[in-house]
Amino acid sequence: MSEWPESSAQVRALPLRARTEYLLRRFDLQPRKSLGQSFLINEGAARLIARTAAEPGLPMVEIGGGLAALTAPLAETGLPLTVVEIDRDAAAALAWLVGDLQNVRVVEGDFLKLEWEEFGESSAVGNLPYQSAGAILQKLWAPESPCGLIVAMVQREVAGRLQATPGTKAWGPLSVLAALHTEERQVVAKLGPDSFFPAPKVESTVLRMRRRDLPGELCAYGAMQAAIRGAFGTRRKNLSNSLRVNLLLEPETVAAVLRTTRLDGSRRGETLTLAELIGLANALYEACNERR
Repeated sequence: MSEWPESSAQVRALPLRARTEYLLRRFDLQPRKSLGQSFLINEGAARLIARTAAEPGLPMVEIGGGLAALTAPLAETGLPLTVVEIDRDAAAALAWLVGDLQNVRVVEGDFLKLEWEEFGESSAVGNLPYQSAGAILQKLWAPESPCGLIVAMVQREVAGRLQATPGTKAWGPLSVLAALHTEERQVVAKLGPDSFFPAPKVESTVLRMRRRDLPGELCAYGAMQAAIRGAFGTRRKNLSNSLRVNLLLEPETVAAVLRTTRLDGSRRGETLTLAELIGLANALYEACNERR
């Protein structure tokens, strides 16, 4: 290791694969399966993602800095960058690597547990672990989120759900929320296992998503969450039974909701369009208010 550079600036200048190997050895790190760690080693992809996420004048939040595959090119933009890393050892390596940069700060912690006051208005970018990708995206999409642009790397299966349309097998709660909260879900890149270390058994997709305001016709966000739970909570049941079982509604209430929306109770939740689900949410909201 003596022939290797020792300053953080010199290490940042290394090619991505060499930089990853250096940090693993210097900080005695091993990828943690419990966190779904597979470190990006495709430099071209890393720089493409960084360019896609950078918007002039807007700070950035990186979710899961790992070993700085994205952190380094994001830092080069000069924009303020907050890197959140849940792994204490990886966070220490990141803090050393960017410690001399004034525009970068590293926060050790779970992104899902952090308050938005930590960040302010920003764009968000990250290689999201499979087991928590849905929860992270829902936090980024939430009405109180200050993130307008989201660039997320997810497993190909998750990307398919995010881009799904009504009537398809993949159309489900995550698909509905993506359609509700974002105006675009554009594919930026598709990456195979050889773009990561260790190589995962799945392929990955990078999506660019732009948040939008909730539709004006939706009376209450909580009602929309209830409609999604009611429609999709029991996949094998028809809409009428699913609403009754998942929302604990009386049969007469379900019947009234279906009359109001003119929805056929024999349909299944995956056939409902976003507009129909918004109508269902509004009808549920009215029905619940009438019962009080």
